[in-house]
Amino acid sequence: MRTAYETIETLQAERSFMQRYETAFNVHCEKLPVSYRLDYAVMEMGQVVQWLELKNRSHAMHKYPAYWISLGKFLHGAALADRTTISFILAVRFSDCDALVNCSALSRKQWGLTHGGRRDRNDPADMEPLVTIPINLFERF
Repeated sequence: MRTAYETIETLQAERSFMQRYETAFNVHCEKLPVSYRLDYAVMEMGQVVQWLELKNRSHAMHKYPAYWISLGKFLHGAALADRTTISFILAVRFSDCDALVNCSALSRKQWGLTHGGRRDRNDPADMEPLVTIPINLFERF
């Protein structure tokens, strides 16, 4: 079984960011079960209108030329978007701004594929195929 790295602090940060998203777009977010692999179903008038993954990062938006997300998470979000015709949104809280990208609207030519991940936890599962999304495709909100 994979180690869970969520802490009270990371869950509080996610909740704070989710509330900011709700306020910015006048929507309501419902937490999804872990089996969905994404964080929230975004609701308007009782209907799901987006699939949402939230990330908190401690660096500035333009520190790196691209944002990395797990290929598994990306493919799962893309499959949900494809089968439901509801957008898969990746929203990131950087140290200097909040920004998002509609992953389901990206063409294959717009994102790259690499292998990597974090090494600071000595967890081999942290090394995996990654989708790289150019940072200039993110929109601030």
